[in-house]
Amino acid sequence: MAENNLSFAAQISEWVQAEKEREAAVLRTAAQMVANNVRTSVAEGGRIPVDTGNLKNSLMASTSTMPRVDEGQGRIA
Repeated sequence: MAENNLSFAAQISEWVQAEKEREAAVLRTAAQMVANNVRTSVAEGGRIPVDTGNLKNSLMASTSTMPRVDEGQGRIA
């Protein structure tokens, strides 16, 4: 809230917008941390056991729509 001469409603609107941006940053950071943890196997010092690699390969993310999976190949289409 840079200016003190804003109306109370304008100050609240500005604060709400800033909170939405902070919320999105927290979500992105948390998602990145999960993705990093899933990619780190026990052999590399992580906590994810790797037998076939399917868990690591199944990680998919999108900011706009659900990723499509090609059922026959088990891969992202």
